[in-house]
Amino acid sequence: LASSRSFLAPSRGVLARLGPARATDSDNTRQLRATLLLLVGAYGNAPKVIAQAREIANQYLGNPESVDATLGHAALAVTARTGDAAWFDRLQNVYETSGNPDIKTTALRLLAEFRSPDLVRRALAYAASPRVRNQDAGIQFAMSLADDTTRNVAWEYMKSHWDQVQAQLTTSSGESLVAYTGYFCSPAAAATVKNFFATHPVGANDGSLRHALEHVDGCAEFRSMQGRNFTDWL
Repeated sequence: LASSRSFLAPSRGVLARLGPARATDSDNTRQLRATLLLLVGAYGNAPKVIAQAREIANQYLGNPESVDATLGHAALAVTARTGDAAWFDRLQNVYETSGNPDIKTTALRLLAEFRSPDLVRRALAYAASPRVRNQDAGIQFAMSLADDTTRNVAWEYMKSHWDQVQAQLTTSSGESLVAYTGYFCSPAAAATVKNFFATHPVGANDGSLRHALEHVDGCAEFRSMQGRNFTDWL
């Protein structure tokens, strides 16, 4: 829906009418502007809105107090989802050098938002390195598995670099990683997940794995039975 012209055209119009942020904006207006910026920029790939988001994101990173936080975070999400290697470098540098804990954490999380397969793999390699704390690394892995645009690349990377990935997992994040494989939606994926963790156990993950496989099977069954009807309805 978000990528359809009929849906995005009015969204672009409303965003344009809202104009730049003002001190007098209501909370609803600020939230609406941020939501539309994310929708039109990240999902609609509107060049002008992406450029606008880049300007806001740069300003927010330079001086967080100068930009409404809701709009700043939306702008950062747009720049990550549409970003290139140079922007990846910028966020990685912010994570490594910022003295602001909130900005530091935000920059790290955004590395998992990039969509280019090369940058997805780069983000995962970074999370699997000693430069990222293990309590943060697990979240990075889970984010990549949760998104359908990065899931397959992330899973292939994790299987191929399992020793490095596992070294960064805590007991809790290991169980979460297993649970997030439940976002797959095909019998073939369920078999792959089951076989992999049968030979690469992650702590006491039997319950997490069972629930993940049930979720995959349920999704696959729904897709088989209702997928065509759902597509026709949309």
